[in-house]
Amino acid sequence: ENGEDSMYSRMDWGDIESFCSKAYNKSSDGARLYMFSNRDGLRQMWNSIESAGWNFRNIIVWDKKNMGMGYHWRNQAEYIFYASKGKPKTYIKSSGNIFSHKKPRGLGHSAKPFEIWLRALDGSLCEGDVCADPFSGSNPFLKALESNPDYLDKASLVYLNTF
Repeated sequence: ENGEDSMYSRMDWGDIESFCSKAYNKSSDGARLYMFSNRDGLRQMWNSIESAGWNFRNIIVWDKKNMGMGYHWRNQAEYIFYASKGKPKTYIKSSGNIFSHKKPRGLGHSAKPFEIWLRALDGSLCEGDVCADPFSGSNPFLKALESNPDYLDKASLVYLNTF
């Protein structure tokens, strides 16, 4: 319409802090949280996650395999905070924290590749998990779950649009 991408709406830091708190309160012990952040939001995202009660575990680097926009340096990476509520149910082993996947292009695609969620599920999905996707508009997470029948046998998916 006016050149804006209406598929995604932006959350301000108050919304992100509220989301982190609500997700923490609705989660059971051992739950895991994955939150995307750009370079400019690293400190604030870390603070938002920890102030809600989550335990920081690691930062996963998403290497987009191509350069993005930037003034001094071109941004080729985005960051994913991995946190847990208490001790995680499983520890992620034999998996590096750099994910190299091209950013999806074209209409109808999420801004995030579903392969990222495949990597996260491979390393951490446990029997009986409830996978909550509050940003269900483009469904890369659902695509990742549906790609492996074992995932759907282990876990159920809940959309949390009410955060």
